[in-house]
Amino acid sequence: GDRLGENVKITSDGNHLIAGASYGAKSEVYVYDYNSSTSQWVKRTTLAHPTLPNANTHFYGSSVAISDDGNTVAVGASSDDVDGTDYGRAYVYTWSGSAWSSPTILSNPRPTASPSDIFGSTVSLSGDGTRLIVAASREDTAVRTTNSTDNGRVYTYEYYGGSWQLREPNASIGATGLIDSARLGEYADGCMISRDGSTIVVGEYAGVSKARV
Repeated sequence: GDRLGENVKITSDGNHLIAGASYGAKSEVYVYDYNSSTSQWVKRTTLAHPTLPNANTHFYGSSVAISDDGNTVAVGASSDDVDGTDYGRAYVYTWSGSAWSSPTILSNPRPTASPSDIFGSTVSLSGDGTRLIVAASREDTAVRTTNSTDNGRVYTYEYYGGSWQLREPNASIGATGLIDSARLGEYADGCMISRDGSTIVVGEYAGVSKARV
């Protein structure tokens, strides 16, 4: 099936939600608003992959995030092949009041030589929609002298000057486990940013199996 609802996020006031259906015949994401007058959820829009809208191999919607006002959303496409096999991408949209913007496309800032970084395995937005974290859960990170495979990395972004920028000096967080395959942010809720954007928590799928704050 489409697995609609496998990945969902809701705003703090409970009036807006986003849901991914990354396993459908074509991967899509749905944004809903709550109408208090009718006590009904109303679909505002359907979002699809900007270049491959009728495909489902890129897992567009495998992770989703929404700002508290419902006007900024982020969508992970963890198996997006545009930059390389399963390198992944993330897409950020803003709502003008009547339509969604063309997406800002985020690719892995440090693509590795091997495929399958799975950038976009997790996305999370701050409440005001100006800070974003994106996990590349199977990026090979140099935390060991040899065989540092699939440890993962989490990248942090901030919206300023009209565009999304990598935050410096703390642009990324690499896995520090003692064995391979820590896979930081492997699943859709594998890392999160606080609503005020000041704190990040990151989970390791394997490795030493811990959360990092």
